[in-house]
Amino acid sequence: MRKLSVLAVAATMLFGTSACGDLAVENLNAPDAARALANPGDVEALISGAWISWWQPTYWSGPGPWLSNVAFQHSAYPANFGMVHFSQIPRVPTTNSTAFGFYTEISWAYTAWNRAIAAVNDGLRAILVDKTVDLGADEARAVAWGRFVQGLAYGYLALLYDEGPLVDETTDLEQTPEFVGYQELMARSLEYLDEAHAIASTNAFTVPDTWIWLTTESMTSTQFARYIRSFKARLRANLARTPEERAAVNWNAVLADAQAGDPLAYTTTRVGFRSNWSLYYMLLRGWGQMSYFVHGMADQSGQYQEWMGLPVEQRTPILPSGPFLVQTPDLRFPQGETIEEQRANPGVRLMMVATPGDQWSRPDRGEWRWSYYHDVRSPLLGIQGTLWDIAPAELDMLAAEAHYRLGNRAAAADLINKTRVPAGLNATNADGLNTSCVPKLPNGQCGDLFEMLKWEKRMEAGFNHGLVNASWYFNGRGWGDLMQGSILQLPVPDLVAQLANRPTRDYGGNLEFGAPVGTYGY
Repeated sequence: MRKLSVLAVAATMLFGTSACGDLAVENLNAPDAARALANPGDVEALISGAWISWWQPTYWSGPGPWLSNVAFQHSAYPANFGMVHFSQIPRVPTTNSTAFGFYTEISWAYTAWNRAIAAVNDGLRAILVDKTVDLGADEARAVAWGRFVQGLAYGYLALLYDEGPLVDETTDLEQTPEFVGYQELMARSLEYLDEAHAIASTNAFTVPDTWIWLTTESMTSTQFARYIRSFKARLRANLARTPEERAAVNWNAVLADAQAGDPLAYTTTRVGFRSNWSLYYMLLRGWGQMSYFVHGMADQSGQYQEWMGLPVEQRTPILPSGPFLVQTPDLRFPQGETIEEQRANPGVRLMMVATPGDQWSRPDRGEWRWSYYHDVRSPLLGIQGTLWDIAPAELDMLAAEAHYRLGNRAAAADLINKTRVPAGLNATNADGLNTSCVPKLPNGQCGDLFEMLKWEKRMEAGFNHGLVNASWYFNGRGWGDLMQGSILQLPVPDLVAQLANRPTRDYGGNLEFGAPVGTYGY
């Protein structure tokens, strides 16, 4: 029988192993690890199933809804998931305590992503270190998949958290693992993704649908290699906590990966974890209103500037000049000058709600959360449908940003125009021509080339799925667009910090890693 202690429970939770210590009790339900990992089928199942541990807080549930609200990607008045708490104005810091009501919104992703790493480590230890199993011709696939999941898990930990332990199949977990900062976590992530790519590029195999929920029944090793490049481009670009860090990204590498990558879509069903429940709730009408803070930059009527000019507590959808209707040539928005016209002419992305006003509730939580607009998609898409993880426009805009930062503005403009022109807006150029004046900034100026790039990425590659359902948060953080005080990263969760003898930290609000006043003056 294995012995579990308080410290060992934390180790098992994060690293997938056990140890002896004080307060030990027998764990009568734990399987004999050595026996279980001597079976090739069990080892392969352990490695392949680790991807689901990455998926759970990334899409099934997790911090996405509140991160999305913080970034004004969508706007909600219900308090669920910490959406109201973390997005209140003025912003508040994390409350990194197990007694905090939304502690799981801080901690669960950390636990689940480390659990994914743990499962892979156990499987690869059996294959590569202890050599207790022989997978034969399937070994390359298992190792490539294991490195892929390690890369995803370490990469997403680096995106969201300040630090974490680096452990792999060779780590002696009787010793306390070393904690490293997010830059080193990302470096390890990219190493693993490089290894996965190298194996997939030099071996022919098929990844079944049961391992990753694609829109096809299986994935070839060639496709797999291209998807890995897409994730590398995304992770490298979005690690930055500040505009200075984003400017310092290796944009040549981002460009190479984005150009070599492929878009990636998933199918959701109502079975098990094969759903995106976060997105389901974010698309509910009252929960998923459009936020005027950023979307309002489509408006050409002047009402956005009027709305932004009011004190926050006076920003409502009904302005002194009348209903705040976004009037814009951007076809992703409803068209028309009246509520009736816009109701009859929905946009590609947003629509006027059928009965304006009945989705407004809880004014005590901020009427600035309300708007006349909602996503055109049904909430059911989150639990049964096809969803982009890495949309074609995301790869295009990653490449466009790389071109922009590397000085090739004409190439950036060409990529921006791929979605901008079909949306009814003028074609831009290397000089940032913007005769459509979308986006129109809070100060009334027409956005330059970089603002048009950001607009297209928000409109086409955001909209809830991808990057923990909150791509606006990670991009906005690096662009310097988040509201003052917004949390720029999460701390190691309180329980883990205590057990690992790490300090329990808080970030955001008026503390460290609280966003400064952003690009748009708020």
